[in-house]
Amino acid sequence: MYKRIVLLGMPCSGKSSVGKAIAEQLNCRFIDMDTVIEEKVHMKIEDIFSKFGEDKFRQLEELLAKKLGESEGVVISTGGGIVTRPAAIEALVNEETYSIYLKRGFYKIINTPDWVKERRPLLKNISNKDFHNMYMQRVPLYTKYSTVIVPNETDRAEAISEIIEKVNELKKNGEIFDY
Repeated sequence: MYKRIVLLGMPCSGKSSVGKAIAEQLNCRFIDMDTVIEEKVHMKIEDIFSKFGEDKFRQLEELLAKKLGESEGVVISTGGGIVTRPAAIEALVNEETYSIYLKRGFYKIINTPDWVKERRPLLKNISNKDFHNMYMQRVPLYTKYSTVIVPNETDRAEAISEIIEKVNELKKNGEIFDY
């Protein structure tokens, strides 16, 4: 039985906004991993990156993933890079996790407004070529660790509706937590 729902995907793929909407519709708790880390260390993600570096952030993310890998009845939005650290993703995404790769195309993400991308440290001042390399490295990992792939290209409501439909089918079959 699936005990939690986890959203995977690139930065700016809609994990947080879709996750909040799903949790609200399922009447369960929503956890945004980046927000939890910010609250625990009293720093914004971009400040953690600039002051301590990406590796320190990934260590914090891994510790949280290990804790959340035992949670039940929640919808969790991950950071986009969690899949780059096997110990973190494998602690969070296991046989009790219904993991959703919220897929958004490369061009859709790079055309995200700058004010949105500014809040993501790895998207600040990155060239399209470097971002494309990151995208191409991560996509196979998201696919590997996902139970299902849901596109989020045009209308967020469509992605939410598709996920809710899939989750309701799992509930009907007794395969997911009772929400």
